[in-house]
Amino acid sequence: MNKKRKGVFLVELVVAVLVAASTSMAIFSVILSSSVSQKRAEKKQRAAMVFKRAQESLKSYVTVETGGTFFTTTPGQGWRLPGDSLSWGLTAGVHDITSWISSDVVLCPQGGSPSCRFTYTVTNEGSCSPFGIADNLACKRVRFDLRYSD
Repeated sequence: MNKKRKGVFLVELVVAVLVAASTSMAIFSVILSSSVSQKRAEKKQRAAMVFKRAQESLKSYVTVETGGTFFTTTPGQGWRLPGDSLSWGLTAGVHDITSWISSDVVLCPQGGSPSCRFTYTVTNEGSCSPFGIADNLACKRVRFDLRYSD
C-alpha cells in the first residue's frame, strides 16, 4: 500500500506552497495598490489646493483701476504673482509660477525637478469694455497647467 502512494506527499506539499504563495501575493498586491492610490489621491488633493490658491490670488488682480501704480508695463513691477516674470497677473501670455510648488515635498519630492512645473495661460476673450479692446480691459480666460511626477 505504501508503494502506490509514493510522491503524494510531495505533490500535496507543492500544492500547499503554491496556494500560500498565491494568497500572500494577492494580499501584497492589495496593500501595494492601496498605498499607491493613497499617494496619488494626496497629490491630487494638494494640486487642487494649489489651483485654488492661484485662483484666489488672481481674483485680486481684477480691477478697473489701470492708472497710477496699479498697472505698469515694466517687467518685474506692478501687480504680479510672486515668482512670475510678467508685469501683471492677468497679462495675456504664459505665466510661470513654478516657484509656488518647488518646495512642496508631495508634488515635487526632488525639489524643483524639471518634471515639476506650474504655469497658467491668460488669453484675451474680447472686450469687456464699451471703449474697445485693450489688454487691460479685455475679458480674460485663465487655464492652469500643473505637472508633477507621479
